[in-house]
Amino acid sequence: AEDYKAKSAPSTISLRRRQLLVLSSLLVRSGFPIEDLTSLSVLIMPENAFAALKVQEDRKGICRSLEQLVWLLSLIADDWVKNSDHAAKLRKRAKRISKKLSKRIGISERNKARLRQFDVPANMAALLNLPYKVFAEARANEGGDASDPRRLMLAFAVEMLLFAALRGGNLTALELDRHFVVTGRGRHHVRHLHIAADEMKGPDDLEMAMPSDTSALMDEYLTLYWPRLAPAGSAYLFPNRFGQKRGKSHFAQAISAFVREETGLIMHVHLFRHFALKLYFAAHPGDMETARQFLRHRSDKVTRAHYTESQCSAAQARYHQTFAEARSKLRQGV
Repeated sequence: AEDYKAKSAPSTISLRRRQLLVLSSLLVRSGFPIEDLTSLSVLIMPENAFAALKVQEDRKGICRSLEQLVWLLSLIADDWVKNSDHAAKLRKRAKRISKKLSKRIGISERNKARLRQFDVPANMAALLNLPYKVFAEARANEGGDASDPRRLMLAFAVEMLLFAALRGGNLTALELDRHFVVTGRGRHHVRHLHIAADEMKGPDDLEMAMPSDTSALMDEYLTLYWPRLAPAGSAYLFPNRFGQKRGKSHFAQAISAFVREETGLIMHVHLFRHFALKLYFAAHPGDMETARQFLRHRSDKVTRAHYTESQCSAAQARYHQTFAEARSKLRQGV
């Protein structure tokens, strides 16, 4: 058929639904009568689309999500509504936004602001110690029997994000028999996390040995708390109450709320990836190749584009230390 389109993945369909709901809400918020929003052809009319996008731009500025919304509207205009004039106008706006974004390098200003909270050592320690603090409290609470298993699940999810800096989709999809392999026996066993390339954003498998502390925490979680989260037989490390995979967005929101309630820190799931490199670069300034391999970027260009700017703080700190030492020597000579 001339209008044939390959089948979309369920995750893509879910994303498109959410984006269309966002666009519809933005258009109504701009003052458009909700009763007149009757079809996609109304949504992609340039005057309506630009009104909705203006609301989003006022809220978040020029960002990737705004760019994605404009491109989506242009595709709908082309492939679904079949209005080439509207599609051309929307593509022109999308290209303009893409050009502005291409001039930007590094982490977004919002994420930079959120990472600054970890310039305070107490905040860094609070996040790093959060999983162990929660599990220790559970052990003190009648051996864990009376503890909330959901709280322990969220604590172990934070541990997995700290240990492996996983993306949200990979985190919620973790299955016990498929993604974890144990080698060795007794105290000498090693648990490996393995995610196949077709489940990853990049082209390679993820293969990572779990630190012994993280593996021991996982044993405790699976023995005491995981059986109370879902019916027996669930395949997932973080199951919902029916034993199925949790929704990525809902789980991400729950993790963010948990971290904020427990520590007062503002985190989202993807920020754990930036946090991992902030922690690593503090000890190993300039080691971009290790950072690239850990985050599994296809090219070092991606890593450098996002994190070279973050090295400025470390460089400044080293200079100020040298400056202070030189001044101290001069004073001692006087």
